[in-house]
Amino acid sequence: MHIPFPPDLPTGALLSIIYRNRNILLNEHTGRMGISAGMVGPLIYLTKHPDATQDEISRRLMIDKAAIARTIHRLEEEGCITRIPDETNRRKFCIIMTEKGGKKLHRT
Repeated sequence: MHIPFPPDLPTGALLSIIYRNRNILLNEHTGRMGISAGMVGPLIYLTKHPDATQDEISRRLMIDKAAIARTIHRLEEEGCITRIPDETNRRKFCIIMTEKGGKKLHRT
């Protein structure tokens, strides 16, 4: 079914519609695996950058620090990641994906 968009639809509104629909579809797929669409990006990043910090993940994925903190907390509760205090700065944590996190990511 083709639903035409108004010709004067702002670009930002169109991007918002695309983003929301992408997340709906991704959540349907990843929900069966026990993770949300928001958890996929950080897990993928951790496969390429083991021992990344929460701040680094936030910066690289351009996700708000508070949002990434909530996501990291949920991933830790699910057993997908573990946080290890940085030896040089005790306020900083290295985020490490667990075997369970890798399995969930590869099933998505």
